Amino acid sequence: MLKNYFKTAFRNLWRNKSFAFINIAGLAVGTAVCIVIFLIVQFELSFDNFHSKKTRIYRILTQQPNADGLHITPGVPFPMPVTMHSDFPGIASSGVFELDNTQIIITGQSSNQIEKKFKEESGTFYVEPSFFEIFEFPLLAGDYKSLKDPNTLLLTKETAERYFGEWQSAIGKTFRINGNSFFGKNDNVYRVTGILA
Repeated sequence: MLKNYFKTAFRNLWRNKSFAFINIAGLAVGTAVCIVIFLIVQFELSFDNFHSKKTRIYRILTQQPNADGLHITPGVPFPMPVTMHSDFPGIASSGVFELDNTQIIITGQSSNQIEKKFKEESGTFYVEPSFFEIFEFPLLAGDYKSLKDPNTLLLTKETAERYFGEWQSAIGKTFRINGNSFFGKNDNVYRVTGILA
């Protein structure tokens, strides 16, 4: 009985080839588009899901007009967070600043002895201690409060392994960030006080 149904369906499709092709192609394209849309939405919603306050985190962008139209950058002027806190009392915490194309210089026993150099094209990030009131990056070692001290930093585990071999040996090590003229110095020496998972 079931075999007869398949035979009848196949004969009908074979008799109306163009109609069958249009239907099957339409179904295939529709299914493929639905799968692609699902994968794109799933990818876009997969970032930073471990933050408990993810629905209250917003990113501010700057639009800069240029010859090609509008150029959108993630940077904002330094006074903006202070102004936003005074104008919008609902803002709980703020504070991330990024410098592009910085060079990391790992020094030896003396600060003049260069062991390794790394070019960070994606930049380095300067944050206030309140950064960890917004984002919940787990710590492998160190303390968030150490950022209150000047010229201290936290590295991710992967970055610490790239710079120093093993992330456990990175705590307490120092290195220079070159090309940091925005803050009025060409070289700043920073001490690693924590490792982020």
